[in-house]
Parts: sequence; C-alpha cells; structure tokens
Amino acid sequence: MRKIIEQLTKYGFVEKSRQSLEGKVKDSKFRYLFESYDSDQKPSMLDLSRLGKSIKRDYDLHERKVGNLEDYVLRLYEGIS
Repeated sequence: MRKIIEQLTKYGFVEKSRQSLEGKVKDSKFRYLFESYDSDQKPSMLDLSRLGKSIKRDYDLHERKVGNLEDYVLRLYEGIS
C-alpha cells in the first residue's frame, strides 16, 4: 500500500476514505486487508511494475458494489492451494 500511496501523492491528493478492515474468510485459510482511498489519479497512471508483485486488475471490484468482501475473496481464491 505504501508504494501505491507514494505514487498517488506524487501527482495529486490521496485521502483515506474508510477504516481498514482485516479479517479471515470463513471456513478457509484466506485472510484479507481492505483499505479504501479517494484520489484524483486514475489507476492507469500508476506504474504497477514498481510494486514487485504480480498484479491482477479486477474490473468487477468496486467499493460500492453490492456484496460482501469475504465472499469476494473466497470466490477469487477458490480452488487455489
């Protein structure tokens, strides 16, 4: 998160919009950390290669989308060991 926030603040503003949520997906080994920020930057303006991790863009993931974060994480990683 720190690397993403650094890139966003370099060209615009970033404001944390919600409290961080951390938890475990029921009946699984998966855990999550969810943080939500508002910014005037588009995701395409970020250099995601600088994160040093494999990035998978999910166009269906929106904070205001109806659903449950635990269900989302479980569906995303279902079948991965």
